[in-house]
Amino acid sequence: MPTSPRSSSTSASCRFEWRPSRLGQAALAGLAALGVFCVLACDLPVALAWPGALLVVAGASAQLRRYRRLPGCVVEIMPATGSMRCDGQLLRALRVRVRGPLTFVGWQRADGCWTWRLFWPDQLGAAGRRELQLAIRRLAPAADPGSVAG
Repeated sequence: MPTSPRSSSTSASCRFEWRPSRLGQAALAGLAALGVFCVLACDLPVALAWPGALLVVAGASAQLRRYRRLPGCVVEIMPATGSMRCDGQLLRALRVRVRGPLTFVGWQRADGCWTWRLFWPDQLGAAGRRELQLAIRRLAPAADPGSVAG
């Protein structure tokens, strides 16, 4: 039976690309709409509620614009060499947290600064999340090397 090109071995590298997500942009816009509704629905006087709603719209627009302008990046994990790269630069550390369909990936650059990105399901599906978790496990040493009965 032929193996699929997505099958991984212990030496295969894992490569994934981050870019601003359409689902993330929709979530930000939805939260902005809810924020406007909440400001208008509360017991503030009309003279304060409408300016507050406009501030919510302005703040949400700025956040959405900032999110859209974030540069994309490509992260590679190479278990064979034990190295990780982001856009060709070596990384000191990489952390992955999966919360349902969302994946939080953080890496420490050579200068010591941490960068975090959120992968939405339209960017990293279930198979991609699994591949990423397996690649991280292949990089990490055994948690307790003395745990094998001998």
